[in-house]
Amino acid sequence: MKRPTYFISGRSPSADVLAAELVLAIRERYSKVEGYGITGAATERTRIPNISNLKDCMDHRLHEDGLVTAESKKLAETIIDEIDQLAPQVAILVGYSPFHHHLAKYFKSRAIPVVVYGMTPMSGWQGVTAEDLKGVLSAVLGMFPECEKIVADAGVEYDFIGSPHRDRVDRVKVSAEALGLDPDQMLMSFLPGSHLESARTILPFMEEISAHIRKELPQMQFVVPLTAYLYQKAQAKLFDPKKIKLASLPGTGKKIMTYGNFTMVEGMSLELLSLSRVAMTGIGASSLEAGLSRIPFVACYHGDQRQEPVCLANQVAKSQLGPDVHIGTDPGPVARQLLDWITDDAKRDLAVDKLKVLRKKLKGFAAENAADIIGQSIVQWNLKKRSKGAQSA
Repeated sequence: MKRPTYFISGRSPSADVLAAELVLAIRERYSKVEGYGITGAATERTRIPNISNLKDCMDHRLHEDGLVTAESKKLAETIIDEIDQLAPQVAILVGYSPFHHHLAKYFKSRAIPVVVYGMTPMSGWQGVTAEDLKGVLSAVLGMFPECEKIVADAGVEYDFIGSPHRDRVDRVKVSAEALGLDPDQMLMSFLPGSHLESARTILPFMEEISAHIRKELPQMQFVVPLTAYLYQKAQAKLFDPKKIKLASLPGTGKKIMTYGNFTMVEGMSLELLSLSRVAMTGIGASSLEAGLSRIPFVACYHGDQRQEPVCLANQVAKSQLGPDVHIGTDPGPVARQLLDWITDDAKRDLAVDKLKVLRKKLKGFAAENAADIIGQSIVQWNLKKRSKGAQSA
């Protein structure tokens, strides 16, 4: 392969989905542009070449903790050695993290422009200070207007390119029968997010909620869409493996796992959301996707969350679209709120009506807008390099 145009890496499975959409948008617009990167399940399906994989990065907690162990340092060194062999013209980091900051500083030292894509008000810089960022990044392509202030503090150019979550929701068209579900039984989705530690912490609370609802609605279907990474870890890290049963969705052949009230499925979170009566989410992208899908939701969180409101959907709306609930909360009243939405059409309609504000605040075509900006910027950066080269000659 000739020198690639870009390197790309996502910090989590959800960021990897954003990265995959961007790869496809760049490929559609600039057919001669070549890239490579650190790939996850979604980017692997685009067939972009890789030098490492997201699973290894997550297993070594590179994005969560940075380079703190001998093993994580060795993996980071191996990745940078591979990049050294085939330096890109631009680096695209999807979401920020301690490891992405380490890569950004490396790219800066090689005079390779660094673009951050997919920043949210919640994720921010993941503990990296604005002072440390000055002079490191070339541009930030954000999904929310609210990020401009965060980026301005670091002295970085900011472009609001729209919401890929809205684009993704708009594309979903599916029936219960096509997924092997009973169309006559109501469905509730539990979305614990894409990070292992967070999912492991909030899933027991979600189980308690399902048990309360099951007492009043014995036929309710409870589904838990998991990222490919979490689905692989479910038997060893999330649930008691002795209580997990393997099965498949009727008529589809898709493998599933059942655990108590839960039916766990790999992927299909938006499809299952679209069929749900209500949802319980984490505080990140899953809350936003529930809101954009017009599904009443409760967002649950753990630890000490300093921002108000807590979940991403409520932050974007600047109002409470769905309750933010700590996992230490009494599950009874939380289940009662969900049961009200499930059983009372008038109450559910009021909740759905509040969610409309999200679509007004977020524009679409995010990946396409980002691809256009990156393509135009590559041309400008190359022209600057040639100009500097001519002046030095």
